[in-house]
Amino acid sequence: MQGALLILDGGQAVFDSTVISGTLEYMMPTVPLLPADPHARAQVRTMEALGAGMSEAAVAMLLERRFHAEEGKISQQWLMRQERKIDNALDWLTQHFQANPGFYLTKHFSLADISVGCALFYIDFRFSELGWRKRYPLVAEYADRLAHRPSFENTKPQ
Repeated sequence: MQGALLILDGGQAVFDSTVISGTLEYMMPTVPLLPADPHARAQVRTMEALGAGMSEAAVAMLLERRFHAEEGKISQQWLMRQERKIDNALDWLTQHFQANPGFYLTKHFSLADISVGCALFYIDFRFSELGWRKRYPLVAEYADRLAHRPSFENTKPQ
């Protein structure tokens, strides 16, 4: 199995990002990843979905290149569609930071930052040639801030 996996103290494996985040939220209530306010919670969940969508588009690009390269049947249309999804998300994030300047996506570090940060760093790792950092400097500055958090430093792909 590939992807996110959390092993609990008793050895139970928990997978799927949504299940993992819910488990962590329950286990560590003193450091909430989701706000209690329903409107703020919806905002964080929406941004979590944005990050998940960026990750899914990037993985779709990777799979298209990996499994169709030998056959010479890589669909450039498919790759461009996935890149547009990522660009649309980066446009949205840029507009968000222009309207809501701050250190994180919301007032405090949240699940939104984890989801979007993981997506951005995965895209950096697999698709640096996309050059998103130059085209979206506000998002790049945000990613750089996240990169200095120990949770991101300690889990950087190699």
